[in-house]
Amino acid sequence: MGAFERAVEAARRVDPEAGAERCGFEFRESDSGVVLTTRLLDRDVEIAYPSFEARHVDDDSPVPPHVAALLAYHFARADGTGLTGRWISFAELPEGRFYVQAFHGYTGGSLVRRFGDDAEEVRAATERRGGTALDLSADVAVELRVLPRISFALVYWAGDEEFDARADLLLDASAPHQLDTDCYAVMGSWLTKEICG
Repeated sequence: MGAFERAVEAARRVDPEAGAERCGFEFRESDSGVVLTTRLLDRDVEIAYPSFEARHVDDDSPVPPHVAALLAYHFARADGTGLTGRWISFAELPEGRFYVQAFHGYTGGSLVRRFGDDAEEVRAATERRGGTALDLSADVAVELRVLPRISFALVYWAGDEEFDARADLLLDASAPHQLDTDCYAVMGSWLTKEICG
């Protein structure tokens, strides 16, 4: 059984209306069954329940299976905790310290390789993905709301004579209430690719 199938199996154990409320998804019943609607980063998606097949509303294109699996895992895991507005590092997630170096390599490291010292390009790229400015000490600090109750902060420092460029992806402190740590590794990688274009 693959990751998507395991995620869907877990999500099917959750009452769809209660699960939608805990995730901040819109719930509706139609002739063809239950439909969940949510904002996924900068696009609206519709999720069929119980199959968890997800499609973008704007062009009817499918959400990639690994991202649809994250939606199902979130649906199965979320406990209704809202965003706190307080940011934590990946290392602060349960068992996150074991994976933080790898996480940084394919998130912050990839962003630096893509954007280098061009903070304005970072700002423009995140704005295109629906990012909103944060008041944090960095050349660029942006909140990227991936789902109603899952939010990342990108903090980016352009390089200078003394220091190389550096980037970090932080998570809202409510993150452990929404997904397991390994799911955030996948989500962080996907988000980084979305920013890099």
